Amino acid sequence: MSRLARRRRLLGWVAMAAVAAAALVVGVVDRSGPTSAEDRARNLAETVACPVCDGQSVAESDAEAAKGIRTRIADWIDQGLSDDQIRDELADAYGERVLLTPGRSGVSSLVW
Repeated sequence: MSRLARRRRLLGWVAMAAVAAAALVVGVVDRSGPTSAEDRARNLAETVACPVCDGQSVAESDAEAAKGIRTRIADWIDQGLSDDQIRDELADAYGERVLLTPGRSGVSSLVW
């Protein structure tokens, strides 16, 4: 293999590593959060499974259970709970399986 070919191959790997690193940084860094309580409630509802539906989030479902959870989420936001605290409350009430996405800490967030 010629010297020029090796340089091109190395340059390709370096470029690929730079793109992967940039994608990782963009994916991990949360630059802006929801702008209102309604946005927060909607974002949270999209990450919680409806406990009585098959394959729907609380945000998508019209089931009474989903409506109740959406109301509880809005109430907790009004009370000043953080997103993680609300997710913990829901996991305590319905089990971890109700959470469609992992928390932002620990090994599960790295795997996710």
